[in-house]
Amino acid sequence: YLQPDTYAQISKWLSTRRVERVQYVKHTIDVMNDLLKKAHVTQFEINGRVKHIFSIYNKMARKSLPIEEIYDISALLVLVNTIPECYAVLSALQAEFKHIPQEFDDYIAQPKA
Repeated sequence: YLQPDTYAQISKWLSTRRVERVQYVKHTIDVMNDLLKKAHVTQFEINGRVKHIFSIYNKMARKSLPIEEIYDISALLVLVNTIPECYAVLSALQAEFKHIPQEFDDYIAQPKA
């Protein structure tokens, strides 16, 4: 309500790329399924979602970045049963996907409240 032009800009940018983002999330979940099976993680669940415009806007404002520099407009969540499995998942994913060091938060070692 307070920033209708910004909301419209973000909404338009996201909607023009929605098909690509949905395909990317589905493809990444398939790749992750294969990786985790190869890493001998036996019980896991992977969920994917598109982030809300408000959370994207907040990150843009907090970091003073344009939307093109926001890397996490989609989110993937891997649920496992144990901390060792968390680290096995992290290791398998970091071996396959290049992470952005300044964007990496270790919520295993430092969980959110």
